[in-house]
Amino acid sequence: MGSLPWAPESQTKMQLNVGDNATLLTISVTNMESEPVTIQTRGRQHFLVPHSAFDVTPDDNRPRILDEQCPAPEATIGTLDLSTKEIMRRPRSPGQCGGAQQQHDPRPKLDVLTTLRPSVPLVRNVDISSLLSRLPGGRYGLKMEPRGMWWCLGDCEEFKRRCEDGRVPQDVFQTMIPPLMLKCDNVVEVQIENGAPMMQTTR
Repeated sequence: MGSLPWAPESQTKMQLNVGDNATLLTISVTNMESEPVTIQTRGRQHFLVPHSAFDVTPDDNRPRILDEQCPAPEATIGTLDLSTKEIMRRPRSPGQCGGAQQQHDPRPKLDVLTTLRPSVPLVRNVDISSLLSRLPGGRYGLKMEPRGMWWCLGDCEEFKRRCEDGRVPQDVFQTMIPPLMLKCDNVVEVQIENGAPMMQTTR
């Protein structure tokens, strides 16, 4: 058996943007490799479970916050009271995905894939207004909980031209791979007054 591939290197940043009608958490992910990397942002994942400090499992079927259709920030973003250091809210736990595990073809469908192109940030603006509206007045930190993602080298647009069955090509689908970790070291600070965010910093 050959050596396992290394997961591609990526860099993730978060920034809060407070508007008149919504509060958006801007997620920016940059592929640090020299070729395109395609990632799976939704559905049951297929990768090796790493031995790390992160609680990562392929059975975690929660949408990753990069998912364009259903970013589900409550499944990824935790909230910390910066004054008391109390965890106000943990990310939502994964649900049961028994049905998804029984599929005959384990290859992910193309509509749950996103391509990270070299050195080009993938930016998602995620509405977290409802998440913040549940917090009492105070100073809080928003922290991303790490998530593992299935990945392969190549561009999703190329896969669409090659495949008629709507799934990732057989020749690039592997399961004996470490996950690409979606994680961010930034903590976004936000001040809540009268149920509304007033300011933010990132550290």
